[in-house]
Amino acid sequence: MGITDKIRQVNPRQEKSVKFTPISEGGLGLSPGLNNDDIKKPRQNVQAKYWYDKYEELVKEVSYHRKMDRQNLTELEDKVVVINEGLLDEIASINNSDPLTPLEQKFVTLDKLAEHYKLFLSRVQRQIATIGGGGIGDVVDDPSPQLGGNLDTNGKNITGSGNIDITGTVDVTGVTTFEDDVTFTGATSNLTWDASANDLEFDDDSRLKFGDGDDFQIWHGGTHTFVKNNTGELRIRGDIISLEREDDSEKYLEANVNEDVKLFYNGDEKVATTTSGITVTGNIVISNDGNIGSVGDTDSIAIDSSGVVTFSQTPVFSSDLTISDDLNLLSDSAAIYFGADKDVFAFHVHNLGLSLKNTSTADDTPFVLTLQTGETDIAANDVLGRIQFQAPDEGTGSDAVAISAAIQAISEGDFSSSSNATALGFLTGVSGTATTKMTLSSAGNLTITGDAKVGTSQSAGVILTSPDGTEYRLIVANGGTLSTSAV
Repeated sequence: MGITDKIRQVNPRQEKSVKFTPISEGGLGLSPGLNNDDIKKPRQNVQAKYWYDKYEELVKEVSYHRKMDRQNLTELEDKVVVINEGLLDEIASINNSDPLTPLEQKFVTLDKLAEHYKLFLSRVQRQIATIGGGGIGDVVDDPSPQLGGNLDTNGKNITGSGNIDITGTVDVTGVTTFEDDVTFTGATSNLTWDASANDLEFDDDSRLKFGDGDDFQIWHGGTHTFVKNNTGELRIRGDIISLEREDDSEKYLEANVNEDVKLFYNGDEKVATTTSGITVTGNIVISNDGNIGSVGDTDSIAIDSSGVVTFSQTPVFSSDLTISDDLNLLSDSAAIYFGADKDVFAFHVHNLGLSLKNTSTADDTPFVLTLQTGETDIAANDVLGRIQFQAPDEGTGSDAVAISAAIQAISEGDFSSSSNATALGFLTGVSGTATTKMTLSSAGNLTITGDAKVGTSQSAGVILTSPDGTEYRLIVANGGTLSTSAV
């Protein structure tokens, strides 16, 4: 018995709706109408008869290859309890673009025949689903529909407004596109793609991990943000690398390719590398009792908590050295050398004082000490230089600590290009600052304000020169008798 005969035996009084699928959309053209009077006999619709005949041929062929199809056909015949006899009054229009529209087909290749067969089988399966037999059925009516095999969407989309819950693994071949927010749920935190903000958002403690052993990780712990590298070097590459404040208002560090690396304090540059070292703007402060040194001498400069600087080696200054306070040479025989060859030096003599020496061994190379004035217009009685003697630590004070004696050079008149007449004065103190007691003029005259005493022996006296150049010694005998003798 054919399927058409089965359909004719259905009780017309069991009026259940049948889904209508037009032929132009791939269906069999069955109508859901409930008025039996308006439905023509199936045999009167040539198109429908054509499809039913084709279906009978298909069932025979499929049953040969698939035993399960026989069971499906049996279940289909048992489930069909009602169908309206006949088809629509109007014969469906023929769509010449539909490859199944022609009642007869001629194929030139096996591929074309196979393509026509697959399309025909697909449409039959969809029509069977509308009458409750075969296929996946209507999943709305089935609380737990199941697939007997893989689901082929055939290039179509699966759409809906609800959720899809999947337990297990989803294997996707090709590109997967999400057009809205996507949340990846973890055990304690989530990862969300915010489509509207174009942001990939990590919850607190959600980590971004790289490497087979999770070697590099980035995460935010709620209060702090962490960048962790477990293996090898953490390399940050760029021609310009800048670490800045979160609002971009200040820099902390700036590194420029083939140039300097700069460090900033409160937005101001303080340290910058150069081709020869570093440049510091401001002060350098090291810890108390800290050292500054080199690889070979790590403590070459030591600074204690009071600021005292100690050099472990002899310091060498390539330019002038300015000292704004004391210079202490704290060792016996300490010396200060002068000249490229250190040929003149002043050195300490233990418990005595300071000696000045010319180290040259050549003939007529004495040590010369010159006292100079910077005046540019020397007038009469200007002092050119002075050596003074004093006892400033005398405990009685007053006159005792005044200048006790001095030797000075004093001009005898205005200096000119042809005159520099100078007298040498000797000053001594009696009570108070020393005053001139003897003067040796530029002409060789010796002036003494007090007495001139000569030795007490007959061989000591005053030498006088006569007009003819003869020198006579004037001596005084006991009792005051004067006598002269040629020298």
